[in-house]
Amino acid sequence: MPLLGSQLMAKLGASLPTSTDEVRYCCPFCVIRGKSPDSKYHLYINVVKEKFRCWRCGVKGPYEYLLRLLRLPREVAIIEDVRGQLDSVDRDDVPGELTEIPWPVGYRLLSPGDLAWEYLLGRGVSVEQIRDYQIGVAQVDLYRRIYFPGFDAAGSLVFLVSRNYIYDEEPRYLNVGLRGVRRRFVWNLQRITSERLNTLSVCEGPISAMVSGRSGVATLGKVVTGLQCSEILRASVSRIYIELDGDAREEAFRLWCQLGSRRDGVYLVPLGLDDNGRKEDPASLAPGEMSERRRSAWLYSEAQALRVRLEAVYGCSRASG
Repeated sequence: MPLLGSQLMAKLGASLPTSTDEVRYCCPFCVIRGKSPDSKYHLYINVVKEKFRCWRCGVKGPYEYLLRLLRLPREVAIIEDVRGQLDSVDRDDVPGELTEIPWPVGYRLLSPGDLAWEYLLGRGVSVEQIRDYQIGVAQVDLYRRIYFPGFDAAGSLVFLVSRNYIYDEEPRYLNVGLRGVRRRFVWNLQRITSERLNTLSVCEGPISAMVSGRSGVATLGKVVTGLQCSEILRASVSRIYIELDGDAREEAFRLWCQLGSRRDGVYLVPLGLDDNGRKEDPASLAPGEMSERRRSAWLYSEAQALRVRLEAVYGCSRASG
């Protein structure tokens, strides 16, 4: 017999849909594993991979194992029920279309004295940027996370990037938005058009994008989709700098070639690992060093791409552009 929503809620409580193929619940197993009760929806059920995981206590496995833990019969179709919940959330959404979403409950802008405020200042984000980008926190669910709002060209809220500022908390990033939006959304790209900026710096995360400068945008990951590439190519700028994190050199090289083969003025900024083996990104470099890296960036051409690919010291030296 299928597991109805009421039966699932009786075991796990209310669910929280996400912008991916997952549904979140407060984990009932955290207490059993010696932790305080979960109130922040750390248990994820992936309805495509048919697996579950709690990012707090670590319990994980296939959904059949979850059924056993919940003492439910094996024939219960938990995945079908969860898929139904996702379908009900996304039924009016066309994958990839930017659609306005509500602000989180209890959302407020950061202010001096907040731990999140101090965290961002320590990462190189300015007070003006915190206010200008409307960065804030919420009082429910993701309270220990910083929200970076994402807007479309009309100024409507269409996506939220949240990042923890407590280093031992996982997962580090959680995105909020209708399913499919992540594949085409580029954080802060609307500012490039509205302010008619002349350059564009492609970074992975919002913090790196802000530290990179007003023209910084974030792809929300090292793997950049074709839809995101198309959005970036539409920007009327004279220069595009690829500034993905130092552990994404292959992805950065691929993006450089994808964009550079379709337009002029695309530069690859050399970022790699520092002397301690930590990845470099715009937020980790000393003040002024990012500007120096841009001055020695590689302008795309087929010949230059071949030289970069063949150089054994790629990421350590500065090839001429």
